[in-house]
Amino acid sequence: MRKDFEECIEEAKKAKRIVTFSFKGAIKLIDQNLLDNETVKYVIGCNIGIFTKSEALNIQPFNFKNKKAGILIITTKRMLHCFQLLFDNKIEQIMLDDINNIESKGNFLSSVLRIQSITNIMEIDIRGNLVTEVTKLLHDLKDNTQNVITQNINNVSQADELAKFEKLFDDGVLTAEEFEKKKAQILGL
Repeated sequence: MRKDFEECIEEAKKAKRIVTFSFKGAIKLIDQNLLDNETVKYVIGCNIGIFTKSEALNIQPFNFKNKKAGILIITTKRMLHCFQLLFDNKIEQIMLDDINNIESKGNFLSSVLRIQSITNIMEIDIRGNLVTEVTKLLHDLKDNTQNVITQNINNVSQADELAKFEKLFDDGVLTAEEFEKKKAQILGL
């Protein structure tokens, strides 16, 4: 089992967010489906339903209709829900980039966390005291993802700008001094 996943499971057991003997098959399936470029950040056992936008008009904590007991794994790239259907384990996922809104309703004992994506809505029945923790984690991960995207766009823009001025230098339009000045300006030196 991957070390990051194993550490998150151990932390979840200590915090009494998961009972692992109920989810041995799900844990194995998730471990096999984790991507090399993602890191597991959070694990919790809970009831989850994934609905289309028209199916999920009301938020109702602990309404078990169309919800499945399973484990929720939050990684740096996506949210995975693994559950057992008859004798087989299944995985549903929502990519963090696709999340449009995060909201919750409930009280200290029982709450539902609603994650709205581009195409559907994931409703997670969760203990009220964990809602803030999970919500903050999701916002932090989304912010980090946005920062990486913005950084990549800026890096491409800088490279394009440098290439443009290098061509002007090569063509004799700019002097070496003008080129070095522009280069320092672009790179923020």
